[in-house]
Amino acid sequence: TLRHVLALLEGAGPTPPAVTRVAGTGAAQQARALLLDIVAEKTGYPQDVLDLDQELEAGLGIDSIKRVEILAALQERFDSLWAIGEKPFSRGQKAHSGGWIRLKEDRPTDSLLLVAYADAWLPAVFSKLDGRFATPTVDLSIHFRAQSDPIDIADDAYCMVQFRTSMASGGFIEEDGEIFSADGTLLAQSRQLALLAPLEDDQLGHSHP
Repeated sequence: TLRHVLALLEGAGPTPPAVTRVAGTGAAQQARALLLDIVAEKTGYPQDVLDLDQELEAGLGIDSIKRVEILAALQERFDSLWAIGEKPFSRGQKAHSGGWIRLKEDRPTDSLLLVAYADAWLPAVFSKLDGRFATPTVDLSIHFRAQSDPIDIADDAYCMVQFRTSMASGGFIEEDGEIFSADGTLLAQSRQLALLAPLEDDQLGHSHP
């Protein structure tokens, strides 16, 4: 369903995450509006006929190829530059990753955008893996450290993000993250509990290379 796709936008998993956020519900509403806008563009359906509980293929005719196009369009919202840790799925030694990130469209860096940054980067644990996994969010807490909202930086500014996973147990992982401005000012810290689940080929919409 579209609700499952929304979960992928928020936490890359098959079920909607239960999220604890200092920012409240604004980020979830923004994600829902973005998803419906992209689905309407890709399918031709008016937004007022779309519902999050509709079946993708049976109800909307969205096959696996179209589903991949929708998820790719969501990821294309961000410009990102890898700078920290080993690349995803490289079987690295540490679950530590990060780099520079910003929205492709200019907008003030406020609390809602920091929430998006905290969940937009690929999970740090991917650096230690060599297969395809989903990491549906169970809980996400964000603590804002900036003194103003929006933050007094340029609307097209990159932020530096870094994430580490030091605990994995019983199919769950914990990830700690920090978001900095370009001058090194700490803007926010995050802690996320997520499920680590292998993906089947039919969930990806294509076969393994």
